[in-house]
Amino acid sequence: MKIKNYLFILTLPILQSCGVHKGAQEFANMRNTSLLLAKENRILRKELTSLKFQVNELKNKNEFLTLSNENKLNRSIASVIPVSPDNDLVEFHVYRWSPQQLISSGRKAFSNGEFEKSAQYLKTLVFQFPRHQLITDEVFYKLGISSFESGQHVDWAQESFEKIIGTYPHSNYFRSAKLWRALISLKKGNKKSFFLTVEEFRKKYRNTEEWKLISRHYDTIYKNYR
Repeated sequence: MKIKNYLFILTLPILQSCGVHKGAQEFANMRNTSLLLAKENRILRKELTSLKFQVNELKNKNEFLTLSNENKLNRSIASVIPVSPDNDLVEFHVYRWSPQQLISSGRKAFSNGEFEKSAQYLKTLVFQFPRHQLITDEVFYKLGISSFESGQHVDWAQESFEKIIGTYPHSNYFRSAKLWRALISLKKGNKKSFFLTVEEFRKKYRNTEEWKLISRHYDTIYKNYR
């Protein structure tokens, strides 16, 4: 029993030494692992910082390009010559009207008999948004009449009526556009063209409202313009 106790006493320091050594080794391993993780964490932070910088750089470039495009657009709009420079009622370069606003203002002015205003708004619509779906034969018809009645834009009127005749052959405004074009020809001194259109209606469109209107004056037209 004494021998066993003695052996235990002798081996205790060795056992304790082994335990301390094992604990120290584990501590060292943990420390090394911690240092490795800390290093990896620093690398990840560095990469994250780099990514944030790249994102901000791309964001700044995008904002710059957006501003540049807006400035180009603004310069483009500002440089647009008004459809009627001497009496600009639209001021498109200032207000940047949408197609809906232009057509609404043009129709309202037409209904109120403000033909110069109507002509300018509708002409601006056609000029600024030539392919917009709101531009129909009705727009060209009202543009044509308002341009003619304004007394200032006969060429606009002629272009509008010819647009209807050439592009909208089945339009409800087709025959009327032909008559208006004939009146423009007469206004410009082309009596022959005017009379040929009258004759076309007499032969082809006798059952129409347009011919009923012309027929009341046919004798006078025949005497003066044939």
